[in-house]
Formats: sequence, C-alpha cells, structure tokens
Amino acid sequence: MKIIALICCRSGSKGIKNKNLKKFLGKPILEWISKEIKKTKIFDSVLLSSDSVKICNLGDKLGMITDLRPKRLAKSTSDVFDAQKYIFKKFKIKDKDFLICCINNTPFIKKNHILKTFKIFKKNKFKRIVMLAKKIDMENIYFRQASKKNDILYPIFKKVLINSKINRQNQSESFVNIGDLRWASAKSLSSYKEFNKDISKNGYSFLEVKNNDYIDLNNESDWKIALNRFKK
Repeated sequence: MKIIALICCRSGSKGIKNKNLKKFLGKPILEWISKEIKKTKIFDSVLLSSDSVKICNLGDKLGMITDLRPKRLAKSTSDVFDAQKYIFKKFKIKDKDFLICCINNTPFIKKNHILKTFKIFKKNKFKRIVMLAKKIDMENIYFRQASKKNDILYPIFKKVLINSKINRQNQSESFVNIGDLRWASAKSLSSYKEFNKDISKNGYSFLEVKNNDYIDLNNESDWKIALNRFKK
C-alpha cells in the first residue's frame, strides 16, 4: 500500500490575511510543514490541493503533487471534506491501495507528531482514526458552555450540567481533538458526517500535545503568540 499526505490550502483566509502564503519566521508556513513531512520519510507522495496558482507554484517548488481545485470547493463556507473527496476521486485514491494522512498547513505539526500517530494507526491495523488531541482544563469542560440569547447566557447541555458535581476531582479527563492531522480511510475523510459517525461509534486513537506547544492559527493574535512560542 502507498502512504500519502494530503494538504488542503485555500486562498482568501479571513482570520489571517493570506495565511497560507504569509511568511512565518522568514518562510511561508507551507515550507515549514513540507520540511517536517520530508523528515518522516514514510510518504510515497504529498498532494497539495488549492484554488490558488501561487500556492500551487510554491507546492511545485517543494516537490509536492499539486492540484488546482474548483473555486466552489475553496470558499470560506466550503467543507474541506468535499475537497478531499474531490481529490480522492480525481487521483483514484481508494482504501484498498492507500493509507492517508490529511495535514493542515501549520508550522506546529512536527516530524514526531506524524511518526507517532502513524505508529498508533499501524498498531490498530489502520482501522481506527488517529488524531492529535489537547487536554481540556476542567474549568472549560463542555457542559459548562452556554449560548447567548438577548444578552443572557443559557447552558447548552442542561441535563448534564444539572447532574454534574462541583468538585473537579469527580470529573474524568476530557480532551478536544485537533483537526490539523488525521489518519483515516478515504471513506471517512470524504464526508464530515461519516467522519463524525465513525469517531462517535468507534472512538479515535490520539497523541496528546501540550497546550503551550501547539497554537491554532486562527487570527492575528494567534499568529503573534505563535511567533514567540515556536520551536524550530
């Protein structure tokens, strides 16, 4: 079986303008992730899907197989799983022939993240989805979340909240997955609904990352924090 990495990068990022081409400590972030992927030496090929000619040109220079996808699959409201499905169909990527790792364009994915999660994926005979995950501070546990209505906050998970205990020691550890790295089947990676059905039914294996070592790049504030915390 062949092992492939798939990176989906679109133009027009709103949180951070031109994020996928913006230089992070002197290099576009695509160059950082490309370097880490190459270090692993496990991938037969790296696919880059984008609606941007500039991003594809950069991918070509980095030795990636690039594909200029339709604009309809690269809007701010588009589902990246639809883009992945498009790529799998176009390149005839099927589960019987390929192992797939979808990786987001971020400088915080390191060689060891990829290798350790692949080892977990292999241990589970490539059947169970594997992702990165962060431990949640118990103060931010899910059932304390609330939605805003007419300037008043209403608990979302009312029944669970009512039956909860105030002592944090009574709560089990909670985690949130990081969608920046996913080992899974083409079937699961072709539909967000199917992906969530899979992890809801079978759970998912994970590699824990520390909050201080991993920054989600969603806005300019995140970018500034990331510049201070990034470890080459």
